[in-house]
Amino acid sequence: DEETDSSDFVSGLPPILSIQEITFSEKVLDAEETAKLTIQIRNSGDGDARDVYVEFSGVLAGQNVILPNNNLSFPRQIAVPVIPKNGGAQTVEIAIRGGTELRTAQAVIVSQVIEPHFKIKIKGRQLKFTTRQLYRPELILTDFAALDRQRSPRGRIHLNVDFYLRFTIQNSGSAVGEDVSVRVSNNQTGVLLIGVVEGNELKRRHPHFDKIAAGQSKTIIYRYFVNSEFKEVQGDARLKFTIDVTESREQFGFSEVKTIGINTTLKEEGKIRQVQIDDN
Repeated sequence: DEETDSSDFVSGLPPILSIQEITFSEKVLDAEETAKLTIQIRNSGDGDARDVYVEFSGVLAGQNVILPNNNLSFPRQIAVPVIPKNGGAQTVEIAIRGGTELRTAQAVIVSQVIEPHFKIKIKGRQLKFTTRQLYRPELILTDFAALDRQRSPRGRIHLNVDFYLRFTIQNSGSAVGEDVSVRVSNNQTGVLLIGVVEGNELKRRHPHFDKIAAGQSKTIIYRYFVNSEFKEVQGDARLKFTIDVTESREQFGFSEVKTIGINTTLKEEGKIRQVQIDDN
C-alpha cells in the first residue's frame, strides 16, 4: 500500500453547529435601560466545538448609525464554552444598554457564530427592536427679579437696606424632576443672607422639592441685606449671585449667574436744625 502523509488530514472530527434560538428580553429598549440577548447554539456533529465565539454588530435603521456606540452599547464579541459533540448545546448572554442620548428608532443587531478550526460561520437571524428616547425633565430659570420690602421690582439695590431675590424654577421637560435642590450663593463682602421666605415665615435652609412635575413651576424668594462693607471691585458695583439647581440625575441640573446693580455711594443724611439756647 502507498504510504500517505498524515499532514494531509484535518485533525479531529468536525462539529456541526446551528443556532437554535435567539431571544431578547424587551420589546422596546428605553434610554438608560438594559436588556438581555440570549443565543442558544447546538452541536450535532461528531466532534466537540472548541474556541467558538459569537460576533455582534448592528445599525440604527434610518439614521445611518453603526452599532455598538455610546448610546446603544453591547460587546462586539463573546466566547462560547466548549460545545460537546452529538447534540451538546451552550447558551450565551450579552447585555444591551441604551445610553442617555438614545433616540427613538429601529435597531437591527446581527449575530454570527464562528468556529476557527474548521472555519465554520453561522449567521443568526436579524434581531429587530424599537429604541425609545429618554423622557427627561428640563429645569430652567425664569422670572428673576430684585424686590424691595414691599416686594415690588426695583432697578438698583442700596447699601444698608434689605431686599428680596425672587425667581422661578420651571420644569419645561417631559418627565418629572425628582429630588430637586436649590441653592443661591454669594461670596462678596457685605452681602448677608437672612433667609428663604416661605409664606409668612423666614426659613434658614435652602429650598428642596421631592418632585417638580412636567410643566410645573416653583417660585422661590431669598432675603438679603447689604451693609456698608460692600465695595466695588475695579469699578464693578454689581451683586453677583450663583443659582445652583440639582436633580437626582446630575445631567438635569444647572448653574446660572445673575447680577444686580448696586448704589455704593454713601450719602449724607439728616437735617441740621439749629436750636437757640437762652443763656439766662
